[in-house]
Amino acid sequence: MECLNYTPRQASKLIGISERTLWKLTKEGKVPFKKIGNRTFYPVDAIKAWNDLEAIQWRVNNGQSK
Repeated sequence: MECLNYTPRQASKLIGISERTLWKLTKEGKVPFKKIGNRTFYPVDAIKAWNDLEAIQWRVNNGQSK
């Protein structure tokens, strides 16, 4: 069965940031997430798309082309 949501540990590992930084971005509403009960999850497709968009924005802001 395909995984639809990442745990904070899985999501932070995928995008290459610490769990602490991921929690900060989550609290600021800068990263896609959803709550199920008292647990926080990161939808696989949404977190991958967010990471790709952040990479593109970084390249544009730093004068680098795709």
